[in-house]
This record gives sequence, structure tokens and C-alpha cells, in this order.
Amino acid sequence: MNILINILKNESKKINNHTLPPNVAGNCPEFLVWPVVCNQVGSYKSLCFNMSQEIAYRCCTHCEMTLEKLGANNIQIDDLWHTALLSTGDISNTGVYPWRKLKERDQILTEYGKLINL
Repeated sequence: MNILINILKNESKKINNHTLPPNVAGNCPEFLVWPVVCNQVGSYKSLCFNMSQEIAYRCCTHCEMTLEKLGANNIQIDDLWHTALLSTGDISNTGVYPWRKLKERDQILTEYGKLINL
């Protein structure tokens, strides 16, 4: 707990400008893990995804609040929901958890395999 108190000294303000409302709070562990793992000033990236369905979720309200608090303390976490190249671009806003379909493994290897020497 001292890690969080010592690092997160600044009060947060609204810094995220999303066009869609964030997911309702789920049972994801990210908002608890980020302040511990990303405990130094800097830029980080994160993606909430479901491996069995190959989809990526948008940050929930708990994660959004954590992103704002960390951002106020110069710890920036990029929600790869917006920027990941592994997404098909298809967005589903049905239900309470907006998600994007991720590309198939073979498609990823075809597009990026030469870049990463797989």
C-alpha cells in the first residue's frame, strides 16, 4: 500500500476523451495491477482481451478511473483498444462490454511475420 501512497500523490482529473462510454465495471484485475506493475513515471501499453474468443475489450469504468489517477502522476497507459494493429477494426457495442475482434493468427503472421522474424 505504501507504494501506491508514495507514487500517486497528485489528484486526478478527466484526461480521457473517448467517443463511446466506457464499459461498466467488470471483474478485471487490471485496475488493481497497473499501479503496482507500472509504478514508475513513463508510458505503458495494456490490452484487456479474451483468448478463448479472440476479442479485445474496451477499458471498464474502474480502469478508466485508474488511468486518470495514474495519468495525473505522469504514468501514461495506452489502452490498445484504440491503437492495436491486431484488431480487425470491427467494433461491437452490443451488451455492456464493447469489444473488437482480433485478427486470426495466420493473418497476423502473414502481415507482420517478416517484421518480427517468426
